[in-house]
Amino acid sequence: MCLFQSLDVIARGLADERVRVGRRYALYERARRLCEAPRSKFADQLARFQHDPVTPTPKVNHSLFIKAVLKDLTCLFCFDRCKFTYLYSTII
Repeated sequence: MCLFQSLDVIARGLADERVRVGRRYALYERARRLCEAPRSKFADQLARFQHDPVTPTPKVNHSLFIKAVLKDLTCLFCFDRCKFTYLYSTII
């Protein structure tokens, strides 16, 4: 399959309304890489490919605090980004 045929398939995929947003963006990125490659004969073809604007997802702090109560001892642990940290313990 030549490069021109690949770009036509990408254009059909971008025009298909059943293609989900993530897949559509991947198709656009593939077309961009093909068109912007060094010595590409298809640099002028990039204008025919469109995609919806993509905004980055916000960073979320995934901290989990665990309170363990044993007979007469209370412990508090924090699980943050695959790191388990012992915070403190008290005797009840």
